[in-house]
Amino acid sequence: TVMVVSRGTWSDDLVGWLRQQPSEYHVVRVRGHELTAQRNAAVARLRGDWAFLIDADCSPPNDAIPRMLARNQGIVGGVVVEPRGDLDVCATRTFEPTVRWRLDELPPDGLIPVLACGTGCLLVRREVFDAVGFPWFRCGRLVADFLAEDTEFCLRAAEKGFPSYLDCSIRVGHTIRPVLWPHSDGDVWIQWAGSPYREPLAAIA
Repeated sequence: TVMVVSRGTWSDDLVGWLRQQPSEYHVVRVRGHELTAQRNAAVARLRGDWAFLIDADCSPPNDAIPRMLARNQGIVGGVVVEPRGDLDVCATRTFEPTVRWRLDELPPDGLIPVLACGTGCLLVRREVFDAVGFPWFRCGRLVADFLAEDTEFCLRAAEKGFPSYLDCSIRVGHTIRPVLWPHSDGDVWIQWAGSPYREPLAAIA
């Protein structure tokens, strides 16, 4: 089952990717703006033994699903770069403090254990959902180091004997919408969506 969580318009790349997938894949599209409810609604419609979760702003390789299935793990994520313009990947390396894996730290191929993966491109075996129990995704703790629904799910799954892995060969496109600011010195300053300002507004002309 291919589960697409949509918080906006599907990227052209994702539409093209879906058209190239085998017809026997069951595609579930979940609209809305509340991620935990959307992800739970998608899992409730799971057919078969595997769920492939993909966000509407992500574009995996055409053969991502069979390659990730070949890893034969309960939870496998693809390499998705955070949409902030830096090298952080949506995979947790350590807690206290929370540190993400960086793109330049990853090998070009292979499977590495991670504490948690993002759900932008994630393959999950049905028995993981059975072990974790409903609600599969929930909000997590709102603390200084924000624990989102994907991290919280992976931690509970690990407690049930299903650790998360990152497939370093699966490089996933992540659609971003940067804002281009014309700077007073003649250059253009790029502000990535979701990032705080990195210099005073007064410096932007």
